[in-house]
Amino acid sequence: MLRDIPVFEEFFTHGEDCLKCETREEFVDALRRLEANPDLRERLGENAKQTAADHSLDRVGDRLVKQYERLLGENHSGTP
Repeated sequence: MLRDIPVFEEFFTHGEDCLKCETREEFVDALRRLEANPDLRERLGENAKQTAADHSLDRVGDRLVKQYERLLGENHSGTP
């Protein structure tokens, strides 16, 4: 569960790897849903772990290095 604010839009998807909430009532409802539905808890938890792994510093760093290598390779080959 997390607050439904713009900073999370890029990383999390409501119902897939989190439950986004804005009001206190939405947080209470989300807690009740998770309490009543172990399958939902399990699915959201597993998906959230994968989302966190996909955005770890190591993975983000690796993607950044590959992007720089690609750009440098294009620059040296004369293609934009």
